[in-house]
Amino acid sequence: MRPSSENQRDRQGDKMNATMKRTGVTLGMAVLLLSGCGTKNPKPDLDLRQERSAAFHERMGADAAMEPIHGELTLPLAIARAIKYNLDHRVKLMESAVAREQLTLARMSYLPTVVASAGYSSRSNEAGAVSRSLLTGDISLEYSTSQEKDHTLSTLRASWDMIDFGLTYFTVSQKTEEIGIAEEQRRKVVQNIIQDVQEAYWRAYIAQELLAEVDALAAESEKALVHFKGLAHKGKVDPKEGLNQQRELLQIRYNMRGLQEQLAQGRIHLNALLNLPPNSQYHLQAVVRESLPVIAANADKLEGMALAMRPELRMEDSKLKISQAEVKKSILEMLPHAELWGQLNNDTNRYLYNESWGEVGAQLSWNLLGAAQGLGRHGVYKAETELAEARHQALSMAVLAQVHLAVNRYGIALKKYEDASELEEVSGNLAAMLQRDKKREGTAGYGRIRANLQATATKMESMLAYAEVQNALMRVYNSLGVDPMEEMTDEAGVAELAGRIERHLQKVNESLVQ
Repeated sequence: MRPSSENQRDRQGDKMNATMKRTGVTLGMAVLLLSGCGTKNPKPDLDLRQERSAAFHERMGADAAMEPIHGELTLPLAIARAIKYNLDHRVKLMESAVAREQLTLARMSYLPTVVASAGYSSRSNEAGAVSRSLLTGDISLEYSTSQEKDHTLSTLRASWDMIDFGLTYFTVSQKTEEIGIAEEQRRKVVQNIIQDVQEAYWRAYIAQELLAEVDALAAESEKALVHFKGLAHKGKVDPKEGLNQQRELLQIRYNMRGLQEQLAQGRIHLNALLNLPPNSQYHLQAVVRESLPVIAANADKLEGMALAMRPELRMEDSKLKISQAEVKKSILEMLPHAELWGQLNNDTNRYLYNESWGEVGAQLSWNLLGAAQGLGRHGVYKAETELAEARHQALSMAVLAQVHLAVNRYGIALKKYEDASELEEVSGNLAAMLQRDKKREGTAGYGRIRANLQATATKMESMLAYAEVQNALMRVYNSLGVDPMEEMTDEAGVAELAGRIERHLQKVNESLVQ
């Protein structure tokens, strides 16, 4: 009998296992089906791109409130417009505003903690009890109560932790330094904008002045090449001489194409910096090439200006102060917390002699494990402070090197411009002489065209050399940390900003040549 019963139990167990397996498979399929039905189809990338495109054009429409360009655009006006409307600069201004809001929020931690609470209590029966004497052991014969079945308790508690106050003090100082970092990042963006606008402006201006002339000369040189090839084919000129003439003409034209390539993108780049559509058209004011300054300030003066004004060094100063504050906070966190508190209470229990009363007190607490952890944090923050000091020293050496390199490059650019200007004058005089030549046949026409091409090429090179001197001078300003917007706001109009920027840079320029 026993074996048969065991077999029966085994068969029942097998059936149960099979049933559980079928149930598991069914549940698994149901879960997969439900998850498949609940999954949303991902939004096509095309729709996302269309939304971004619409948002971009909407933002460009919102920027229509920008001051329009009236008349000719000067370099100071271009710099002012870029600073006022450039998106990168706007982002940095927003970051500065956010940092200020965070400082305001951190200062709120100076206030004490105020907590209001209210509670209701209800019992199903009376809270009665007897008492026993500790001296005689006698038990009172009657049950008594001092608490109602239903009553409410309300409290208003104010507490102030001295350690938390100290931590808040250092946190506020750190937030203040973070505002300084945000401002220095904005200053760096302004410096880069001025540098980029000046380079793009000069390329766009040279293109405006010379590209039409270059295209006309290129067309004329193409006709000349066809003419010279015809003369060589007819045997009117020596084949070797004809090929040399064609090679020289093509080489000059090829060099001009390289210069054209440098200038062609200047307008588009300038529009991007001014936050204008890429195809915006306007006229750039004619530039008079003025005499260029020679930097006469001694090295000590320049180094002192750079160490005091460079935004990178100021940011490192702020980071160092933040690290030093972290060290002090880690020391405070290891100390016992001293809390002062006061509390107002109200209880509706009618058995109380006084239903409302006030309390004051002091409490001292010390997290022993937290103090041990604070020792480790103190060591980490101390190491970070030493790292910040070393980084500041290394950056200071790099800044001084950049100042000397910028001044040296400006001197080289000035010499190159002097040579390019003299070459432009010689090439122009030669082209004018050949232009007055009445002969127009044979190789004489080739000489005239080659001289015109060479004169235009040297004019382009001279203007580019002058622009490079201006760019090199701006790099000197950047290496010194000069920021014309440091004591200004961008709330002024474009014309007012342009005037302030021009006067500020002129003032700095005068200080460098003294």
